Formats: sequence, C-alpha cells, structure tokens
Amino acid sequence: LAKEAAADARKGKPRKKSAKNAAKPKTLRSKAAAAVADSKPAKRFSIRGAGSAHKVKDPVRPMLATLTDAPFDGPDWLFEIKWDGYRAIAETGKTLRLYSRNGISFLDAYPSVVEALRKIKRRMVLDGEITASDDKGRPDSQLLQHSALDPGTTLVYNVFDLLELNGKDITGLPLMERKELLRKALTDS
Repeated sequence: LAKEAAADARKGKPRKKSAKNAAKPKTLRSKAAAAVADSKPAKRFSIRGAGSAHKVKDPVRPMLATLTDAPFDGPDWLFEIKWDGYRAIAETGKTLRLYSRNGISFLDAYPSVVEALRKIKRRMVLDGEITASDDKGRPDSQLLQHSALDPGTTLVYNVFDLLELNGKDITGLPLMERKELLRKALTDS
C-alpha cells in the first residue's frame, strides 16, 4: 500500500482512503517518504526519446526501404549497415532540430548528440541513426533504450545520407553523389 501511495503521489494523484484507514489519526511521514511524495517526478524518457517530447512542425520525411518479393543484388545497388538504433533526422544551421522519422523531437533525449550537432554551422538536413555503443564499440539497443538513466552511455549519430544542403533539396541526386557532398560538408564544418 505504501508503494502504491508513493507511486500515486509521484503521479500527482490523491490517495484514496479506505473505510478502514479513514478513522485512523494521521501519522507523521518520514522525511524520506515526504521527499518522495512531495517532489515532482523526474523527467523520464521512453524508449523512443523524451516521454514528454513534442512533435516537430513540418518534419522532413526520410527515405525508407521498399519491400520486395525476393532478395536482389547487382552492380548498381549499395547495401548499408543496419545499426540497431533509432532513425533520426537532424536539421543543422541557425536552428537545430533532431527528431525521429515520425517527427518526435529527440532534443531532450540525446543531449550529447545535440551538443555535437550544434557545432555544425552549415545548413543541412542529415539522415542517420542514433546508437549506443558497448565497451567494445559495438551498437547495443538495450544500452540505447536505457541511455537516459546512464549519462555515461556513449551515443553516436551515424549519418548516412544528406537530404538538403544550404536549403536545397538534393534527394533527386544519386545516393553516391549525396554521400560525397555529405563527406565534404562535414569536413568543412
């Protein structure tokens, strides 16, 4: 019952009194219980970013994979690593935006990624995936899901495409040209 009361207090819900407890005199709470009950809940992050994250206005939609009937291969195809993270779009320049492919802001969820992106002054729209790395440098989805609880988690924004450069949509260019423009733009930044 005490755990339920503390949980309700953290959620801002009044505690319901049962008929059994209604007649009992009030007792003093311990300082620890009072601190838990009276404090505002800490900002929590869900698996997809900040629990209280907002949707960004007019998000850029990334290109997505297309389902096919059979495996394929050929000299004109490029295959890329699946990073086991969260797909993220970053808009750099005067104003920074970092959000999921569904338009949910990641600004509060991944502060170390945001800090690194703020160093890029050039106006670009980047497409990539946020990952958390284990002690051997391998992506680990469990670490990413719990990264808000451990500020020491190494986060990486793996950028694999450039969608806009200096305000110009370049998605009509071949992927290899966009990758070259991305390499140059990041080198210059």
